[in-house]
Amino acid sequence: LSTLASELARSEYLAVKVPNWLMSGALALGRMRIQSLCGFDIDKLTPEQHVGNSFIPALFLHGRQDDFIGPHHTENLYAAYTGDKEL
Repeated sequence: LSTLASELARSEYLAVKVPNWLMSGALALGRMRIQSLCGFDIDKLTPEQHVGNSFIPALFLHGRQDDFIGPHHTENLYAAYTGDKEL
């Protein structure tokens, strides 16, 4: 999640680029708030580390013209997945 947020902060979707120190602070504050309200740590939401434990067939999709979320996120999940898969 922090990687995605950092990528979006540096993207052309924002009129003003968010400095790394500000992004780090905002993510830390959000992480603490979510942990206190929901009881889990968003830094432990790491799909790439858990997708390898799944064994059901999976289809990984990414829009060719999607310039909001980079295709490397889908490609990383696909590479880590150990079950039957198609890209």
